[in-house]
Amino acid sequence: MKWIDLTDTATLNILQENSKTENSTFLIFKHSTRCGTSRMALKNFESSWDESLPAYLVYVVEDRRVSNEIEKIYGTSHQSPQVLLVKNGKCVYDASHSHIDIEDILRAALSE
Repeated sequence: MKWIDLTDTATLNILQENSKTENSTFLIFKHSTRCGTSRMALKNFESSWDESLPAYLVYVVEDRRVSNEIEKIYGTSHQSPQVLLVKNGKCVYDASHSHIDIEDILRAALSE
């Protein structure tokens, strides 16, 4: 799977603004390198994801400022692992741990 590392808040803010103006959709996966559950969720996700959308990976320990900014922008609480789907500047899907469901993500991506 081809991840795009999201390591700074400036890039996050650009993605957010572009999503609003270009009506685009992207995925954020928040991952903790210190958590076995997060590692397992990431592996499961990678084996099933069809790469139909740009997918950004945030390492929550190493890039905590980015993780905090995600919470602030989208009004989500911090979880790891956590997947957010952003569509037209809004978080339309937010799930963590065993609640991460690729079919639900794709449905949310395709809905109007």
